[in-house]
Amino acid sequence: MRSDRAIPQAAYRLDRSYVWNYGHAPALPRIRRLPSGPGGRLFGHPLDSPLGISAGPLLNSRWVEGYARLGFDVLTYATVRSVSRPALPLPNIRHVENQERVAVVARRPAANGATVA
Repeated sequence: MRSDRAIPQAAYRLDRSYVWNYGHAPALPRIRRLPSGPGGRLFGHPLDSPLGISAGPLLNSRWVEGYARLGFDVLTYATVRSVSRPALPLPNIRHVENQERVAVVARRPAANGATVA
């Protein structure tokens, strides 16, 4: 990763709780908009970054904004619930290396009106 696209601290602190991490988003880089990176394509659309950030470490809008400023353009926001629920116990974030397989699942409406993937 280029040094101008780095967060100068550990992003998600595994030694702290979800609640602590929620309130302590990574420091935002000083540059507001970075030039396009090496990119790729997703469903025929051009991307500025070759990978995205999953919902796990994007706890709130400050986290999403920080990674967007770093040039990531595929950001998945966490599930939004109508009632508060405590986070699952550790490890609730896990790094997975998978460069060969990608699953694409079509969404379809369920009988109760919910969307199922």
